[in-house]
Amino acid sequence: MSTPWFKLVLALMNQKYLLFQPVLTVMWNTILHHFPLYAVQRTKASPPEFSINMQMYCNTYSGLIKKHWMEKKPVFRDIILITAAPKQVLEAIR
Repeated sequence: MSTPWFKLVLALMNQKYLLFQPVLTVMWNTILHHFPLYAVQRTKASPPEFSINMQMYCNTYSGLIKKHWMEKKPVFRDIILITAAPKQVLEAIR
């Protein structure tokens, strides 16, 4: 019995974007969901603000995730952050 697989062809620019775009990964109902984290700079002189859903903004990525987690604000529809996953060994030594 063969395992199904899928092949996706992306333009080089899209590949670079996917590799370097910060993403929040959430498990909801046993399914992994990936949400890009957006940086928005309102004016040239202002520092960037970060958002998951373009509705709530913070000065840092970690502050944004903490705000969603502490205030139980959904990142998308009914998905809220409940429990943080521990860092993997390779992430912990960076």
